[in-house]
Amino acid sequence: MWKFLKYLSLTIFILALLAITALAYLWTTREPDKCFIPDQYSLLSSKEMNGDAYQLYYVVSGWADKLEFLTLYRGDLVYDQCGGVSSEALDNVYIDRGPEGAENQAPTKIMVEGERIRIEYAPLSETRSPVSKLPVEWLSPSQNAENL
Repeated sequence: MWKFLKYLSLTIFILALLAITALAYLWTTREPDKCFIPDQYSLLSSKEMNGDAYQLYYVVSGWADKLEFLTLYRGDLVYDQCGGVSSEALDNVYIDRGPEGAENQAPTKIMVEGERIRIEYAPLSETRSPVSKLPVEWLSPSQNAENL
């Protein structure tokens, strides 16, 4: 009886070892993931101008260290197979909160002039509104639009 249990336990051990080896082989030969974590898009405002629909998005990019942008698009967004946006942006502006580690300024107002985005800032002590609550002002294109 003990011989039978000895051979049974040896057989179970060998089968378990083979199963672990097969799983390890399957794991290492699988296709790598093609998709990473996509950026997070939040629609802030939209406006119809001259027959075109413009949309302003607040975009948060990154996994551990978050970067914030405002991005302007014409028309609806087109998404790729991974959930990322494949539409071409008209303008993309980084939200600058000051020197790294010393958040000392906050955005207070967003202006869209033609196809350009401009952000007004104030010292952090004066205001600290989330980007989604900031006023968005849509301006007609002017001669100075290219200098923004």
